[in-house]
Amino acid sequence: MNPVISVVIPVYNAERFLAATIESLRQQTFSSWEGLIALDPKSQDRSLAIARRLARLDPRLRILHSNGAGAAAARNTGLDAARGDYIAFLDADDLWLPQKLAFQVAAMIAGQARISCTAFRRISQDGMRSGRLIRPPRRINCARLQQQNCMLMSSAMVQHSLVKATRFRDIGCEDFAFWLDLLGGGEVAHGLQLDLVRYRIVALSRGSSKLRTLRESWEVLRARPSAGFVRDLFHIGMLSARGAVKHARF
Repeated sequence: MNPVISVVIPVYNAERFLAATIESLRQQTFSSWEGLIALDPKSQDRSLAIARRLARLDPRLRILHSNGAGAAAARNTGLDAARGDYIAFLDADDLWLPQKLAFQVAAMIAGQARISCTAFRRISQDGMRSGRLIRPPRRINCARLQQQNCMLMSSAMVQHSLVKATRFRDIGCEDFAFWLDLLGGGEVAHGLQLDLVRYRIVALSRGSSKLRTLRESWEVLRARPSAGFVRDLFHIGMLSARGAVKHARF
């Protein structure tokens, strides 16, 4: 019997891309999933209408109203509602290739992994341009993650039992903090090398500001209980250097 995968999709003013994103979920060769569309209460465009139309077409889709504003609250709403054995995350402007869920869950079961991420390519805002393949490290522990946030949210999958009460915090780089929390107890994420995700570069999005991302990453590192100032300086230097290399080419 196939496991069930809960797919958490936070939505805020995503009308330009939401239909294509959800269609990439509906086209998965692995069919045992539930799609949790968590709508931000401050979303003001046609995202809700689009989500309702798609939910009428596919009963695996559920619309949730987030308990608060922001991506962290929306993802937490999805986590609270998740009923699957595994949880995957799909941002409302990104795309999955059809084999993404099937390959990833099979690889995790075979490798006895409780958390994983995959390789991906950036695409331009209009989807017409695709960038180079970006592969994660094959094994990612907490120390490695502190040197580079190498787990793309839309590529990640985690065993539901590992998440337990861990939730996203309403801070900058909430994804970075969430992965550090999950890996902090000695867990190791598996970096799968197959190209399975398209990460859309959207103008004026939070992720498009590299300086802000670096500042927010520093704040996440400094807030950790075991942090040391000199060690965090080393980590932020590595984050900056690796980020520069990562973004040097599209």
